Amino acid sequence: MADADIIFGKGKRVEIGVVQFDCAVSETHTAENVVTDHPVEDGSNITDHIKSLPRTIEVNGLVSNAPIVLEEDPRPSPITTDTGEVIDRVQTAYKKLEEIRVAGELVDVVTTLNEYKNMALTSYAVTRDAQNGNILNALLSLREVIITTTEKIEAPEPVDKSKNKTANKGKKLPKDANTEQEAKSQSVLRSLAGSFVGG
Repeated sequence: MADADIIFGKGKRVEIGVVQFDCAVSETHTAENVVTDHPVEDGSNITDHIKSLPRTIEVNGLVSNAPIVLEEDPRPSPITTDTGEVIDRVQTAYKKLEEIRVAGELVDVVTTLNEYKNMALTSYAVTRDAQNGNILNALLSLREVIITTTEKIEAPEPVDKSKNKTANKGKKLPKDANTEQEAKSQSVLRSLAGSFVGG
């Protein structure tokens, strides 16, 4: 246990949801950014955006039917948050992991390095052989699910166009009236022109 203390710190156990591991053989914490760039005229690339991807973690954890007892906490690590006594801890841990996977449940992950919220169990692999039949040796991969919140706002009231005032352009004569008025004007002009010519 001294080696595990050096790597993971005293009194710390890895927890994935309700499953608490007796020992974590390894943890791999991954955080990535995507950098987008575009070429410009001289051929060089310029970076215009950096986007963080969801974090991932891979844990190789062990659960045993003969659990490791820590000096700081003489009780065996519980398999779940249930208070009832667990007889076969290996089977119980395996069933709990399968429940989390099938339900698509988001879980909190506690490690010695960091704590993660809203993690989805993307995969797990359990290795069994004749020598470790009494141990659950599980390799788990989890990915962060980023949850956003939406805010509701009231939409502005639409403008009532019927209330808009229009400019007063005076009386408009009907089209037929305009034609009659034009004919009268033409007639008056002709008669005036005729009187000048004839006179």
